[in-house]
Amino acid sequence: HPRRKPDRSCVLCHRRKIRCDRQTPCLACVRARLTCTYPVSDKPIRRVRKATIADVASRISDLEKTIVAASIDHANNPARRSLEPQELPSEEVLIRNGTSSQYFNELLISKVIEEDQDKSSLLHTPHNDSKELGLDSPFSLIGLLSSPPVFEEKEKGWRLSRLSATQLWHLFVQNVDATMKLLHIPTDEVTIFTAIHQPESVASDVLALVSAMYFATTVTLELDEAQHVLGVDKSTALRTFKRDFQMHLSRADMLENPTVVLLQGLAIYLASARAYYHGRGIWILNGLAVRMAHSIGLHRDGTKLGMSPFESEVRRRLWWHFLARDSRAAEDHGISSWSTVPSYDTKLPLNVDDSELRPDMRELPPPHNGWTKMSLPLTCMEVAQTLQHMANLSMTPSGSTPKEVIRSNMLNQLRSRVEQYIKPCNPVIPVQRMTMKTALAMVHKIDFVTRQQLANMENPDKRNAFATEANLLSALRCLEIHLELWSDELLRPYRWCMYGHPQYHMLLYVLWHLCVCPTGPSVDRAWVIVAKTFELEQVRLSTAVSGPALKSVILKRLHKKAELIRQSVVN
Repeated sequence: HPRRKPDRSCVLCHRRKIRCDRQTPCLACVRARLTCTYPVSDKPIRRVRKATIADVASRISDLEKTIVAASIDHANNPARRSLEPQELPSEEVLIRNGTSSQYFNELLISKVIEEDQDKSSLLHTPHNDSKELGLDSPFSLIGLLSSPPVFEEKEKGWRLSRLSATQLWHLFVQNVDATMKLLHIPTDEVTIFTAIHQPESVASDVLALVSAMYFATTVTLELDEAQHVLGVDKSTALRTFKRDFQMHLSRADMLENPTVVLLQGLAIYLASARAYYHGRGIWILNGLAVRMAHSIGLHRDGTKLGMSPFESEVRRRLWWHFLARDSRAAEDHGISSWSTVPSYDTKLPLNVDDSELRPDMRELPPPHNGWTKMSLPLTCMEVAQTLQHMANLSMTPSGSTPKEVIRSNMLNQLRSRVEQYIKPCNPVIPVQRMTMKTALAMVHKIDFVTRQQLANMENPDKRNAFATEANLLSALRCLEIHLELWSDELLRPYRWCMYGHPQYHMLLYVLWHLCVCPTGPSVDRAWVIVAKTFELEQVRLSTAVSGPALKSVILKRLHKKAELIRQSVVN
């Protein structure tokens, strides 16, 4: 008889909550390069035969054993009785307060929350920390995708001059382009200048992209610099650009007719708005952008859809930008988001400069072993891809090779690839210095975080064993690199990017370590770095237009707890 399909999804697809084709192996596991396994209880369906007395006796015996085992387990585990009908896994926490709730599935922060005696109050932001955003705020996300009719009218007052528009474009190439690399400057520059000189001749999606470019560039400017370039205060300019962006999104009907250009504009806007908006809205809208990208086939590599090498490469940059941003934004809210990402086979973009790409080329150039403007964005994408492989690894059954060995091999491969991008960097050049330090910090961080998560998952009863001197020094080094980047005067044009990427996880670990091990050779150094990091966080929050992320509130509580423990040790 031909082999029948399993009746249930494979283990990996079931945990990721994605559709399984129930082949052996299934397509999702083949794409993820993982071993496809099905639940043990999935037995092949056989022809029905008459049950004998021996069969019935055997089934009754098995049932009795199951009932006895379940009764013993139920009696010995009162916690399970109190949490029935379903208990959350140890790494999952849901905080509730009235109708409000927030979910976490990151191991370290879940542990910290579980130890908090007043979890529900975490959802109550103190009055002096809360900030209400009006519709007119340049960073309000309300109505972003559905423009009110009032925006259809011509705005009175300040309008951007062509000279200022040209300056903003050049500043975009300098301050923004190397941090996200979504545009192909040689070809898109023609489109941008056409929109500047003849806005009525271009489509709404192009005008949305131009407005997003204006907005993002203005975000990077200091107050006096914005006044000098634009002839108006920064806040007024941002409100105008945001209204224009919102209006053009509405006219282009983005939800029903998404295009690559519209998604490029949305990606640029969301990435820059994150510098001042710290709520969940950015991450949620990024998830919506992933769905829109999926709807126009960005999850499939362009070469498989008959597209030119140039167009395929542009689409790769955009797709992987959304995946990398989705992973990083979710981290700030204590969530691992890979289970919600649709299946894809889009390749990573190449480490090449824009000057090496042309729309009429028949094949792509070989990648560089050195710095290009793609090096920093590509490092973010490489890290995101490795995190996905780690998430898949954590959900698969253990095999003959220990998971820590597999994890270590993955990190070594990542480190080797990233070194190809940054090894030839010239630290004298600011953008290359930023690329080098940021890439080192990211690889260092992913090594630390994945090692911690895997250790906690395999030994949940020995989580405090991770509070070692070596791990503390590793976390402190990550925070030090972030402080060095912030204090570098020549990197001020990129400070907006640092605003949007707080080092919550490393700071959370250091504070947790100080609670578990309040004494040690590096404790004094740790407290100095904690103080400097909180000073930076205060500056970041003072410029924010939204209330702090809940993770920031949890950090403040843990900071107070660590200080109390420190005082008790001193006394």
